[in-house]
Amino acid sequence: MSPRSNQLDEVWRVAMARHTGRPEALGATSGPLSQSSLTMYLQSLKEMLRGGQYTRALKNDDTDYFLALIQRHLGQAALHSALSAMDQHITYYNALNRGELRGARVLHDRWMKQLTSPPSRPPETQRRGA
Repeated sequence: MSPRSNQLDEVWRVAMARHTGRPEALGATSGPLSQSSLTMYLQSLKEMLRGGQYTRALKNDDTDYFLALIQRHLGQAALHSALSAMDQHITYYNALNRGELRGARVLHDRWMKQLTSPPSRPPETQRRGA
């Protein structure tokens, strides 16, 4: 596991503790993200979990990582809230006239498509072991 992954996992751990009502502080981790960046990531993830607008841009790979964790551990409803927060963030950022978050929009749309698509089923012949 990379130092960055360790840091993202620490943000996730603290966010989940706080989300369930347990006060928890970020532990010291070594890696490419500074403590202030980790705090910003924690705040953004907190907003994603509650479906609120966050104002600090996360790296797309890191956002993708958090969305996957949300889906895996909290389910589709929580993923929908996180995608709503992400949409609000993209709209907010684009209104600042500092450029568009095109990559974030592509990521958002990909996750939305997955969320709204029915689960894929194998063809009838494959399900019967043919």
